Amino acid sequence: MPRFAKVIREAYQDILARDPDPGGLAEYERSMRRGLREAELRERLLRSRDFALRFPDAGLGARLGINAHVPADPILDDIRHGLGLRWIRVDFDWFRIQPERSRFDWGATDRVVERSAELGLEVLATLAYTPPWASSRPARPAAGDPPAETRSWTDFVRAAVERYRGGVRHFQFWNEPNVPETWNGTMVQYRTAILEPAAGAAGSARR
Repeated sequence: MPRFAKVIREAYQDILARDPDPGGLAEYERSMRRGLREAELRERLLRSRDFALRFPDAGLGARLGINAHVPADPILDDIRHGLGLRWIRVDFDWFRIQPERSRFDWGATDRVVERSAELGLEVLATLAYTPPWASSRPARPAAGDPPAETRSWTDFVRAAVERYRGGVRHFQFWNEPNVPETWNGTMVQYRTAILEPAAGAAGSARR
């Protein structure tokens, strides 16, 4: 008997309510011999086409979304009607929206939010990325820099939330702060200069 046959059969029965076919048994036996863990096996079965066909979820589309960046209208239409999704994650890039301290350009995000509302799409607005004028490293500014002044960041957050509070219910404060390419400060700086101040600014802007 294959070494992992019992584990594989139990996973198939628990998740797919059937025994594994010979091909599946052999494939997962090979994978587990190479180090695949039981938890990873079960995750693969849960994500398999077989599982989706056996246990269709009519409400799944309402809970799934896609990272759309700043999508054109035809892409928004396809996300809603072609894919049947209800959520999109949209980049509200600080450096694009406020390229200068005294100038805002909301054109692209206005369009996305307005079209999303027409289509019934929920927007997760990701506010992130420092413009050069606000960087704590003005000699060599990068989008992942901590801002020189926290207030410049919270002013942007407050302006975005006030502008879109009628059309956007969910805001995300920064993108992947655990990745050096998108945040080159420390985790303490992220918490104290980005996350906590932004939460406070957004809360006050909603009232």
